[in-house]
Amino acid sequence: MARVRVKFGGPECLLNSQIAMTLLSYDPSCFRKLLCLSPNWHYLVLEGMDLLFKPMEVAFTNMYYGHLLFKSSYTNSSVILSGGRPSIRVDRILKCEVLPNRAHLDKCLRISYAYKVLANNGPLEEGPSQRRRRNKA
Repeated sequence: MARVRVKFGGPECLLNSQIAMTLLSYDPSCFRKLLCLSPNWHYLVLEGMDLLFKPMEVAFTNMYYGHLLFKSSYTNSSVILSGGRPSIRVDRILKCEVLPNRAHLDKCLRISYAYKVLANNGPLEEGPSQRRRRNKA
């Protein structure tokens, strides 16, 4: 018997991230379960999340390029109760640095950015909504 060596991710991988994202589109609550299946599945799910959130990250970066410098991003998940039953919340955390800008001197910059994906057990993409408020210190 010939041994088959499977590499995590990349072109030689037997699975691709689209398979993981298709499974998540039908049952988002299995996010953490897929991460625990194997190192390969862990890699595929996180790679799929990177591809899924890329348009949102690009839109955020383009909107606030004069105020913030995008550094990195990662995915975080937590268990929540929704409708009296356990569900999962998946957040994309964007790490940014405030740019040295005279407009920010002695002021507070508060930014929020909402984006829905995979809502109601179906792949629903809703355009980004944003709110920006500056308060004087």
